[in-house]
Amino acid sequence: MFDSLLAIVGAVGLFSQQAPCCGADAASAAECTSTTAVAASALKPLPAPKEAADREYLGLPAEAENFKLTDIQAEFLLVDVFDMYCHVCGRTAPDIKGFHETIAERKLDRKIKFLGLAVNNSPLEARTFRKKYSLPFPVFSDRRREVSSAFGRPRTPTLLVVKLSPNQMQVVYNHQGSIVDAAKLLDEVLKAAGDQP
Repeated sequence: MFDSLLAIVGAVGLFSQQAPCCGADAASAAECTSTTAVAASALKPLPAPKEAADREYLGLPAEAENFKLTDIQAEFLLVDVFDMYCHVCGRTAPDIKGFHETIAERKLDRKIKFLGLAVNNSPLEARTFRKKYSLPFPVFSDRRREVSSAFGRPRTPTLLVVKLSPNQMQVVYNHQGSIVDAAKLLDEVLKAAGDQP
């Protein structure tokens, strides 16, 4: 009976909120690469950050009201896709923060930038998550998944390595789910970003 109920619920799409990216199994972490490019014209804009430090970090002009991911001044962008109410996202947040610190220590912070996308969360929830885990990079609400849909509606948490150019972006690596070996994952991320650890 329970299996029948699950089949009905699945059929009407109540569990479609966290659709898979690259066909990953829901129960485990997955790594995959993609060569699909997304044109800048297809990207949904985000509101420019109010904080001057965040604008400067992303390389956005002071007068910008909105921006697209391809406007960020970097060769690669690490996108942390999370949901404030996802317990695994909370567990991975310190590792993502550590990646940011390591990349800064290796003097790669001009080449590689970070950005958080809080899917299904309000701007207040996104700010709360950032403050709770002291994330040193900008975090944006993606309540309706309008931005993350460019990546195929990834599950939470997902860490994406995105190669940027003015006219398009390309996902070159993604990791979904828990971070079991942070050092190994960081090596994979850096390798995808063209930096051999």
